[in-house]
Amino acid sequence: MAVFDYFDTTYHPRTLLVDNYDSYTFNLLQLLLELGQTDDQILIIRNDQYTWEHVRDHILPFIDNIIISPGPGNPLCKSDFGICHDLIRSSGSFEGPILGVCLGHQGIAAAFGGYIRQCVVPVHGQICTVRVEEKKDKSGCPGGIGLFDGVPPVFKVVRYHSLTVSEDEFPESLEVLARATGSVKTLIMALRHKQRNIFGVQFHPESVCSEYGARIVGNFHQITRHSGPNIPKDVLAMSLRASDSCVWQRKAVSERQMRVVQRSVTLANCGNNNGSGDVGGALFEHLYSADPMPLWLDSARPADSAAAKLSVMASAATQDGGITVRYSVADRRVSISFWTWMQRMVDCTQAGEVPGVGFVGGWLGYFGYEMKAECMAAAGPGDRLGSGNEAAPMPDAQLSFVDRCMVVDHSVSPPVAHVLALVAANRPQAKHKQHQQQQEGKEDCRLDPSTVEDPLAAPCAGNSDKSTPVDLQADLGCTAYLGAIARAQELIAQGETYEVCLTTQFRASTLGPQTSQQMQQLYRHMRLVNPAPFGALLWYGDISVGIASCSPERFLSVSSGRIVEMKPIKGTCARAPEPKPTKAPNPMLLRAQWLEDDRQRAQDLRMNAKERAENLMIVDLIRHDLNWIAPGRVKVTRLMDIESYASVHQMVTTVRAQLDKHVGAVAALAHCFPPGSMTGAPKLRTTQILDSLEPGSRGVYSGCLGYFSVCGRADWSVVIRTAVVQCGELSVGAGGALTILSNAQDEWAEVETKLQAVLPGIQRYINEIDSI
Repeated sequence: MAVFDYFDTTYHPRTLLVDNYDSYTFNLLQLLLELGQTDDQILIIRNDQYTWEHVRDHILPFIDNIIISPGPGNPLCKSDFGICHDLIRSSGSFEGPILGVCLGHQGIAAAFGGYIRQCVVPVHGQICTVRVEEKKDKSGCPGGIGLFDGVPPVFKVVRYHSLTVSEDEFPESLEVLARATGSVKTLIMALRHKQRNIFGVQFHPESVCSEYGARIVGNFHQITRHSGPNIPKDVLAMSLRASDSCVWQRKAVSERQMRVVQRSVTLANCGNNNGSGDVGGALFEHLYSADPMPLWLDSARPADSAAAKLSVMASAATQDGGITVRYSVADRRVSISFWTWMQRMVDCTQAGEVPGVGFVGGWLGYFGYEMKAECMAAAGPGDRLGSGNEAAPMPDAQLSFVDRCMVVDHSVSPPVAHVLALVAANRPQAKHKQHQQQQEGKEDCRLDPSTVEDPLAAPCAGNSDKSTPVDLQADLGCTAYLGAIARAQELIAQGETYEVCLTTQFRASTLGPQTSQQMQQLYRHMRLVNPAPFGALLWYGDISVGIASCSPERFLSVSSGRIVEMKPIKGTCARAPEPKPTKAPNPMLLRAQWLEDDRQRAQDLRMNAKERAENLMIVDLIRHDLNWIAPGRVKVTRLMDIESYASVHQMVTTVRAQLDKHVGAVAALAHCFPPGSMTGAPKLRTTQILDSLEPGSRGVYSGCLGYFSVCGRADWSVVIRTAVVQCGELSVGAGGALTILSNAQDEWAEVETKLQAVLPGIQRYINEIDSI
């Protein structure tokens, strides 16, 4: 933790941080920790977690200053602002400084008689400039230190707000400290009380793109000019994080219960006859084409992503004692939190690591979007969010314990297959070796290229007159979707949310595969048309449920060093079409023009204000999620970088954090679930809004898919660009992020574009089935 040398570090005030159910609150915690405060000097509670009387009598006596977080809604609404109004007006109960951020800022004005109105132009995720009124800033502050002491008179901040403090009827007890500048109307950006040390800032100092955020919060601490002993343990036990850590505590295991048996085989003779074919596809077809429950995490195009170099192949079949756990939110057949139970299962199935191999066995499967009900507080401690408008038609979670698998490393040439098996740690070594020999014989990797068809080289069935055209019916058709967009933007304008990731499902009742072989055919065509670094095929034959995914987006990974990484994608554009071979007089010039066109498209995406705002909102949300489980150790290593794939440019940010020792991979995933790129922000309020806008449950779509390895690693992708099958019904989800800047027709066009990433593969599959 960095302590800034321009602050008097003898003051470490005890801070009460009040969370208004926002998705950026824990980024304020990171600022406090960076300023030198410790966990026992910060108490975090929600605005309705305790009554005002309880807070007044049992918490405030041990607090030196208060920070009121941002949040959705209106400070005049009791359910949105909770005890915060009482905190601001509590001159007889609390005399220390108060800092309100965004909603907290508006609440300060409202508490002293100010008027809160809608902005003419709401601003969310945009970087704006602020001008400080310096004379007012330092006037009357202890030691002559103002909130903006040491901050340039003009600096850049990030804003997320649809409401603002009105200049009309501005309270006489308050004064303006800063205003917005630039093309946006000069709204009030900061204020203070003339007699008390109460401050408000409309912008978000905790955002990754705001300047001088730590300095502003540090100045607030200097104004406090007081620090007492650490907050007593019985008071700290009231904190959100304290109660949370009891639930998510990772079990310390003194001895590993399993060992990994391994053999590595070079795949020099896999693929087509010239050795340059699709090794993963050929190997999977050779080993698992007849398997009734195949599982395949497929780096179909590993060259496109440095993050996806391994493919995992296994089976969920139970004839050899395999286990598949299924869970539905509506049933809730565990007496404890599902995630607590899942963490215990992971803790009791541990083994050592194989260098260079992320998955050596463990739990592999998916968590559907409706699992949000198990990990998001709805109204207070212990409450759960609703699971959509109707029960999901398939299990909300399915995880198979895989004790034998094949992992293909695509990062080397030729690729290497690791044949892996788990055995009991106390098994005698002789039996251990015998099991290894049996496993190696069962998983023979020496393929004869003359007998193995390269799936990527397979010809597509022709579009004959007998083929059935893909006819998917939307849950929300164009008219209904446009209506939902209008409603979402109304709610954004009212301050209820900043960004809404609206989606719809496209369904066909009779087109879906009904056998393992048909499911593999479907995925083979999908990956041929749209290969992706995080592809997947899962088929659960006993309940006729399958997933064929061509996802480009990693949700979350955990390394052996307990580094968690998230890579949200927000912002996509098509690449310039590469010129075909031609006899043009100057082909080099033609190629140079194409490269320049392609480069310009990437640059246009990089500078697009709407796309950058969408990306930033999710990045700040992810930082908040990670700061809950890795407080003060969250870093943005790549911000709004452009990654170029075969057909698209994408705006990608990389966020990393070092997990606490007591936080396991399951808890890390649960705290960040559902993926923020599929909800919007703030996450809780926005998911509630989505439940009202979308007619049914999302099911697997918008959830995540991947594994918890017995060696402690984890890797999960976002379930997008995916076909989901149950009992012959096929569905595809698509959607997009909505902001106040969104154009409704463009958003529907984006839905159709994303759908087209999946439909051609489905059409090829149907053509093949019809031709048989």
